[in-house]
Amino acid sequence: MVFLGYLVFIPLTFLFVTLVHFGAGYLFDLFLSLRMFWKAIILVFVLGTFFNLIGGFVGVLMSFLSKIVPKNNFTIWVVSLISVPWGLYSIYISWTMDIGYNFEVIVSALAFNIFIALLTYALISSVSYQEFE
Repeated sequence: MVFLGYLVFIPLTFLFVTLVHFGAGYLFDLFLSLRMFWKAIILVFVLGTFFNLIGGFVGVLMSFLSKIVPKNNFTIWVVSLISVPWGLYSIYISWTMDIGYNFEVIVSALAFNIFIALLTYALISSVSYQEFE
């Protein structure tokens, strides 16, 4: 029965991490379409709170998903091996888009990179935290 938990955990983790990164890409695209005034307001007032809320939400969902298998290093390795390449790929895509790069796009891409790094950290830390409970 434990083997079935391991077998189910890998595709569920891949699906969850994929959905998280596609959602982050959608938010980045939505952010790029805003006017400069709203981008400034979001960057100055909302960004820190938004990052923490999304990171916390993803962390809580990932900790529920990690309950499928026993608490061991397997969950940490699987989540790390899935989320780190997705994070690096998302950051790579954000800098190789075929758009005109100006100050707004560069600041938006930097904010997106920070967001992806925090999401990746939230995914991995939520599982590793459970290891030591």
